[in-house]
Amino acid sequence: LFRSLKRETKMDEKAVMDELAKIQESIAAPPHLEAIREAGRQPEDGRYFSTLDESMGSLTVALEAVVTNADSLRLSTAARVVEVLTPHQCLRFLTSALRLQQSIRSVGMQRDNPHERNRG
Repeated sequence: LFRSLKRETKMDEKAVMDELAKIQESIAAPPHLEAIREAGRQPEDGRYFSTLDESMGSLTVALEAVVTNADSLRLSTAARVVEVLTPHQCLRFLTSALRLQQSIRSVGMQRDNPHERNRG
């Protein structure tokens, strides 16, 4: 059962990573690259940045979809793991997952708030 879950999760992870790779490759595609170059050459009066914003808009939507898919994969994998664990194992798993989430959130908050880094 765990092997099957692991195999399916790896296939789903690969699909998410392949989609992310497509987005990364498209950033270097001629239309996007030209918009970036043009915005970099122009004065900062906002006229030329609208072209860059339009160019990046589709990339933003695609990236949001990848993040949503990755979140969905994490949630479905965790739910499937919990289904096969004993109650004691489930408690340990969920406690560890919560600790990991809290640690990730703490690191993110410290990165977002430079004053926190200086205090800790």
